[in-house]
Amino acid sequence: AVQQQQAATTEISNSIQAVSKSAQNVSGIIHKVSEGSGHTLEASSNVLETAKSMTENSFVLKDSVDKFLSDMTAIS
Repeated sequence: AVQQQQAATTEISNSIQAVSKSAQNVSGIIHKVSEGSGHTLEASSNVLETAKSMTENSFVLKDSVDKFLSDMTAIS
């Protein structure tokens, strides 16, 4: 009976260690996913800011072209 108890205790201990290791692995994966999503958020913010800047620059360019064409029409 004592040997069976020791075997059962050893098996339970091994199972607990395996579960603990699995939980650590899951925690590590969650941390990596969290870091990845943070990088994705940062990159998407950069893309948004670049798109806004390009939009503003396109309006400035359009105004410059319109003024140039207006000046050319006035000269003609």
